[in-house]
Amino acid sequence: MKKRWYEEIKEHQPNYDELLNTYDWSIMRFKVLRRDKFKCSKCGHTNSSRFLHVHHTEYIKGLLPWEYDTEFLITLCDECHADEHGLENPQISFRKGLSEYIKSLNIQI
Repeated sequence: MKKRWYEEIKEHQPNYDELLNTYDWSIMRFKVLRRDKFKCSKCGHTNSSRFLHVHHTEYIKGLLPWEYDTEFLITLCDECHADEHGLENPQISFRKGLSEYIKSLNIQI
């Protein structure tokens, strides 16, 4: 039986950045941004003043980033998202810091 594409992803064990660069995540991200009216859920900043991220409020072992129900996803600006993960300088260290944070959770896809 032919494997489904998401089974191949799980076998490949991509890093979190690779998963966030997929079409499936782009679709889910847009749904959440639209639901939240393209504003940070914490401070209210918009995409015109700060870059907006979609934050997972919980990480669940075995789920790919786009497989979460939207109730576990919120829009945060770069500063609020970095604060949520305990990062000091979001412009410089956000991607690296987030990847390290995800690794520290020891979540296997």
